[in-house]
Amino acid sequence: MNRLAEKGYNPRLMKKCPMISRKQKAMRKNFAEQYGPWSIKKWSRVLFTDESKVNLISSDGAKYSWMSESEARTFARTQQNMKHSYKINIWCSMSAKGVGSIHIIEGNMNAMQYVRILEDHLIEDGTRLCGKNFIMQADNDPKHKSRLAQKWLARNKIEQVSWPSNSPDMSPIEHMFHALKKNLRDRAIRSVEEFKRIIIEEWSYLPVSLTRSLVNSMPRRTEALWKAKGSHTKY
Repeated sequence: MNRLAEKGYNPRLMKKCPMISRKQKAMRKNFAEQYGPWSIKKWSRVLFTDESKVNLISSDGAKYSWMSESEARTFARTQQNMKHSYKINIWCSMSAKGVGSIHIIEGNMNAMQYVRILEDHLIEDGTRLCGKNFIMQADNDPKHKSRLAQKWLARNKIEQVSWPSNSPDMSPIEHMFHALKKNLRDRAIRSVEEFKRIIIEEWSYLPVSLTRSLVNSMPRRTEALWKAKGSHTKY
């Protein structure tokens, strides 16, 4: 390891990229063609939405936090009383003007629960953050594309971005989830209920400067996708 460091090599976390089929590449290229002309002002009308999973303990069993010795002993006792890992599923929204709602998903989400989340949050978030003529973005998860969800969106006259499959690199909210999880690593969490509270708290702390810069990057993302002919981009 030291010899490699001396030669200028450094350990790096390998970026995970989804496998993109030929059909999906074509869809991604079409997306770049369709939305490439959109201005930053147009993208600011988009409410980006998605779900994510947050783990209380990382996949390797390690949890890193700054804490005192007494806090560390309390945390260790709490972990012994919990199973190896606990996950919280969340639904969130964001736009150039800031973060929207965060919803803790109980159990495994189905199409009906997804529609209830839309009823509770989508129109309010979209109107507050993007204006009454907001545009919704969601990926191609089967629940998002379910007949139940699409009927609700049509009934409420919600315009949607035509999103290509396997395209997390085009979605600013993916970076928001990364920032959220990074901030959670510095929190000492002693119970599942506290974990839920802190997730909501940390989401609300994510700054407008971050959401604005991510949404402002959309023209660059679509340009990069066009140049990559629908293949992977640096995003």
